[in-house]
Amino acid sequence: MTKPRLLFYCQHLLGIGHLTRSLAICEALNEDFEVHFLQGGPDVGKTLKHPSFHHHFLTPLLMRESDCSLYDPAGVKTAEEIFQERQQSINTLLGDLPFAAVITELFPFGRNKFKGEVMDLIQKARTVNSMVHVSCSIRDILVEKKDSVEREMKMVRLVEENYDAVFVHSDPQILRFEETFSQATRLQEKLCYTGFVTESPKAKHSLGRRNEILISMGGGVVGDELVLAALEIMPSLPEYLFRVAPGPYASEALKKTLAEKAANNPQLRIEPFLNNFEEELSQVALSISLAGYNTMMNILNTRTPALVYPYMANIEQNLRATRMADQGLLSVIYEKDLTPADLLKKVKNQLQHQWPSLEVGLKGAKQTSKLLSNILQERTNS
Repeated sequence: MTKPRLLFYCQHLLGIGHLTRSLAICEALNEDFEVHFLQGGPDVGKTLKHPSFHHHFLTPLLMRESDCSLYDPAGVKTAEEIFQERQQSINTLLGDLPFAAVITELFPFGRNKFKGEVMDLIQKARTVNSMVHVSCSIRDILVEKKDSVEREMKMVRLVEENYDAVFVHSDPQILRFEETFSQATRLQEKLCYTGFVTESPKAKHSLGRRNEILISMGGGVVGDELVLAALEIMPSLPEYLFRVAPGPYASEALKKTLAEKAANNPQLRIEPFLNNFEEELSQVALSISLAGYNTMMNILNTRTPALVYPYMANIEQNLRATRMADQGLLSVIYEKDLTPADLLKKVKNQLQHQWPSLEVGLKGAKQTSKLLSNILQERTNS
């Protein structure tokens, strides 16, 4: 039996969190769909090996954190020129190919600079198949913006007019969508909670953990001070191997510093990027990391004792981290805690962490596929 064809649009701009989560969802979708994955950010070597998975790369665009402007990571073309190239690629991909479903990651709740591109994609898909199901995939928390009510009303109208469903990848017992989106009740009939998305659908709880502390930065755009502070307490914990995963976007200055500190130091191992991050996490005694969605889900899925350091430029990471800390799932640290004495105390405390009895919904990817399959089946039967 031929699987229904699905188009998944993902544009990652600063780090790799959106991409990682999207691929985890696609891995589950592959069981029920032929997935065409449209990636708008740079190739960072992450993909899926599945006969029903087709990876398409648009000419990449990234965003400057300083002024939120888009730019060519190769430094050759203007954003406008790249958008034109991307449009041609999308037209070629879609052509007369009928899709049963389209999923846009984050948009219309973010990625507004790509509105023209995404709306054109949806319209083209509808031209070929007027019954195509269009949905949005969003994480648990939306980033706070100025003029939020006016912005939210625009988002609501886009969903009302163009979308059939909104898949919220959260467990509502911990975080509900309306906590960071005040107009959520307007979309109540289209909201579908899936549970959190983890990279692996199976929990990995290790009983015999190694004497290792894993310090990770996600994509590596921010977090230098966390890594450097962790290395300061290394001599006080000689029985532990310190492993640092700075991420693909780590600064050259940090890479140089890490290389110098690791030279002739058997207690420190630098691992630029871990493709099997969750597997490694399940084996270590403690995780010290930023508080991005994917890393937090890795922690929950492996039940690894953890200290998380929220990125404070917006409410997202701190809200998620504090909610999970309230449930006894992990411990939160801030810039004031990065002194050697304070950090060492928190590390020693968390090394003794006992996991609570709370069961958190972590099958968001599988549930997304199940919900979408059921919706399409109901359409077919009606």
